[in-house]
Amino acid sequence: MSPSEVFEELKDDKEIGEWLRQRRSAIEVEPDARLIGEFARLNRTYPELTKKKKVRAKNVADAWVIGYAKINRTPVASKEAL
Repeated sequence: MSPSEVFEELKDDKEIGEWLRQRRSAIEVEPDARLIGEFARLNRTYPELTKKKKVRAKNVADAWVIGYAKINRTPVASKEAL
């Protein structure tokens, strides 16, 4: 499952964009009140996750993914490198 913000972030990615488009209806999760609340908490606690022009925060999708994983007690799978 993936918050809808992830699709926006990766829509132009040649490697995974098409794969996501084909599966979007099956895996997309629209933010509900719990997820919005967790996103807000993460944003207050770790503002560097969502501030633009920071090396580690080119977007806001990461905070949505972390929030979703936390409230649903699920692991996060990522292909990101430091």
